[in-house]
Amino acid sequence: MLWYYYMHKTLAGIVSCHRTEEIILKFGEKIREIRESKQIKMEDITDDVISQPFLSRFERGQSDISLGRFNHLLQQLHVTPTEFFSLMQDNPDTTAADYEYFGQLPDFFLSPEIVQNKTLLAKKLAQAKELVATAHTAYIKKPNRWNLISWRGAESLQNHIYMHLDPSKIVALNVTPIQSYLLNLDAWTAVDIVIFAFFSEYMSANIKMQLLQLIVKHIPKSSILGSWDNFLLEIVLSSFEQFIIAKQLSYAQNTIDIMQTLSAHFGNTDYEIILLFVTGWFQYVQGKKVKPDAVRKMDDAISIMAILHHDDDAKQFRDLKDKITGDNGDTITSDVWL
Repeated sequence: MLWYYYMHKTLAGIVSCHRTEEIILKFGEKIREIRESKQIKMEDITDDVISQPFLSRFERGQSDISLGRFNHLLQQLHVTPTEFFSLMQDNPDTTAADYEYFGQLPDFFLSPEIVQNKTLLAKKLAQAKELVATAHTAYIKKPNRWNLISWRGAESLQNHIYMHLDPSKIVALNVTPIQSYLLNLDAWTAVDIVIFAFFSEYMSANIKMQLLQLIVKHIPKSSILGSWDNFLLEIVLSSFEQFIIAKQLSYAQNTIDIMQTLSAHFGNTDYEIILLFVTGWFQYVQGKKVKPDAVRKMDDAISIMAILHHDDDAKQFRDLKDKITGDNGDTITSDVWL
């Protein structure tokens, strides 16, 4: 497993520079810092692999830990090795995070291919029902926050499928505990970004804006998100679209400001291109006097995508521009794809 090799290599490199006792203490302290920053209790992540007394001793630097058990502990915290060692060494790695550390969350997203195919949707619905049952059982057995997130995620997936197959079967979801968890985080990691993306549609505009501002505030200078900056861009763009569609222009403007901050932080060309497009879109909805310049900005962004051979993106945003200007009568919707 790639992560297993990466962890072994990193551990070996650190141990070669420090005494084992110091490493145990530093690793334990960092695990406790991460756990407490996410307001996770010991009993929520201990099990038959890592007991609560052992975790307590490890966090105090009094017990060594095997690589296998340490990997298991990271999975329980839903923190990738890249994120952990970036926090330990202030030396970020841009390797994409492994789904293994995200629990069932990746299973809860619908791809465009599934949405556009009734047969695939029906098959996914059967899987969703199984996920709901499994997640519910896990929560009853151990009612901690993560199991609640997994249960609600499975229910939300089922809602998304019913939206395309039978809207009458959609049920209301209470995501207040998840919302509260995100609002009170002292540190964000990649899994928190994914949780926000998945449940943002159930949140009010005000809460959504608070969380976007918190994300910007808590991303460290040496980003522990690695290549997830592109996924974060999708979330910010989706939020902007939702605010525009709801005619909440002040929130839309704030989202553009957030996108500008993230663009400067990550130095990602994609942010600059999307910024050009959404700035044009924002100007377009403001009034007739600025519409020619607004359309020009959107066209320029699409042209840059084509020049960079981002053909799928160019087509997606060309279709979106046609919907904005009325050349295409379809309704504008907002979705986040993983």
